[in-house]
Amino acid sequence: MNERDSVVGNRVIRNLVGSFLTLRERFRAKARGQTMTEYALILAAVAILVFATYETMGNAINSMVEWQTIDVWLGS
Repeated sequence: MNERDSVVGNRVIRNLVGSFLTLRERFRAKARGQTMTEYALILAAVAILVFATYETMGNAINSMVEWQTIDVWLGS
């Protein structure tokens, strides 16, 4: 193997390593985006669940609470 082959081989290896690092960073960025999307979907599901619970149980909860007592505690 001569010096020219060695230089070409090093250049090929550097190109391969550079391509690998670029792809790795792209996949990491994509994975971060997926994680944020998953969190947003979970948050939306929890919000819908809380809203549905409040809509179905709101009157029952409201009737169990003595608002006059709460007003006294709050100093109103």
